Amino acid sequence: MSQALFITGTGAGLFGGAGVGKTTAAIAILQALADMSYDTAYYKPVVTGTDSIPESDAGRVRAACDLEQDVLTLTSYVFKDAVSPHLAAAQLMQPVDQEMIGADFASVSLLHDATIVEGTGGIICPYTLYADGRRVMQADVVKALGLASVIVADSGPDTLNATLLTAGYMRAHDLPIAGVILNHFDARDLVCQDTLATIELLGDTDVVATIAEGGAMTLRKPFFLLEQE
Repeated sequence: MSQALFITGTGAGLFGGAGVGKTTAAIAILQALADMSYDTAYYKPVVTGTDSIPESDAGRVRAACDLEQDVLTLTSYVFKDAVSPHLAAAQLMQPVDQEMIGADFASVSLLHDATIVEGTGGIICPYTLYADGRRVMQADVVKALGLASVIVADSGPDTLNATLLTAGYMRAHDLPIAGVILNHFDARDLVCQDTLATIELLGDTDVVATIAEGGAMTLRKPFFLLEQE
């Protein structure tokens, strides 16, 4: 039976810059699953900041993980401008269709043991805002797909507010949380240690893994299909 996990984060990079590490986390999880002999796939509903899928985050994941899936199945929407999806969609008058995302996701996930789905921006990121008040938010997509999410956050001192607010929003909207992954984590650093402990204490959420500079992931607690050795 195919299973899938959604990756959201506490934000995204500005103007195409480095973000909190959702793509890095996707690569680390997919590689760990492949090491366990799972047949894996990747899907990112909306890509911004490029008009080339191979040059996007989705293409980077495909290359890093040696995925065999067709490049056209990696995403449903590609917007060249490095802006929020709702603005990119509005500029091209190409609204993001939630039903299309669901169908594209299903066509990928049904063919593989495990699919990692990566969001754009944070959980409250708008995908399309209609003039009549209708909207398609990332949270709507996650709920429609019926997936639990891991929250990827930076390990620095400024991450606590964003991480706790993200977790609180998800709980208030009945979005299951599989745990938190801290990126740029240095186990010897006091700030990193405190960030981890404080998120678990105040967020009532497990930090299930950490990712060091360079992308190496350390599993702290079982999540999704990953088990500690």
